[in-house]
Amino acid sequence: MFKIAFSNILDNMMYGIGKTDSNGNPVKLRNGNNIKHDIMSCIFALTEMGENNVMNEFKFKNGIADRKQVENLIRRVVENNGLGIPAKDIIDNYGCAASLTSRRVFE
Repeated sequence: MFKIAFSNILDNMMYGIGKTDSNGNPVKLRNGNNIKHDIMSCIFALTEMGENNVMNEFKFKNGIADRKQVENLIRRVVENNGLGIPAKDIIDNYGCAASLTSRRVFE
């Protein structure tokens, strides 16, 4: 959906023509290129925040995630997605997550 909406913003088109703010003042016109730039800046900032959250949650050291933190995440996902006791047993016995029958584990 984002790609469709984003592709509808034309780089050279001016946006805001005839629009007013809440006080009735005309809004500043902006071209599509600047709008796209702002949208991508927000996406990059959110991506960086997500990356920092992952790095903090998994306690990376020398580029390697803490194994216990990864195990805890997988257990939470299995429990929260209602995959049941068989799935929990696979994880608890260090089985391969790919052997779980639901792809919801990875969503």
